Amino acid sequence: MEKKDVTGVGRKRETKAVPGSPVTELMPELDVRPEIKLLRPELTFPAGMYFDSGVHDAKALRYLIAQCGLHSVLLGSDFPFDMGIAEPVRFVCEAVSAVEQVAILEKNPKRFLNQDA
Repeated sequence: MEKKDVTGVGRKRETKAVPGSPVTELMPELDVRPEIKLLRPELTFPAGMYFDSGVHDAKALRYLIAQCGLHSVLLGSDFPFDMGIAEPVRFVCEAVSAVEQVAILEKNPKRFLNQDA
């Protein structure tokens, strides 16, 4: 796990980049990664935890939003690695509603970077 300091407008916070997507633990029936078993039947996440949208399946993205909250999802691309979604913005736009698109692509990143004034 890589730790980085992210400086936004007015404050600094530590972020952790976690390889892979937690949605594979949240939704095993999708067969995104069938070798991964559901580790915990009840999931709780610390406040301020964010998840990336690069889950490779529209149903998985909608499930992630339902379980973790729309406010916790940011655009993810896995760039520069080859396992990423070729067109991550298009994936988000085809998977979720217009309101959810605005949150994931605009509002949430601004809030994460403390630029939501």
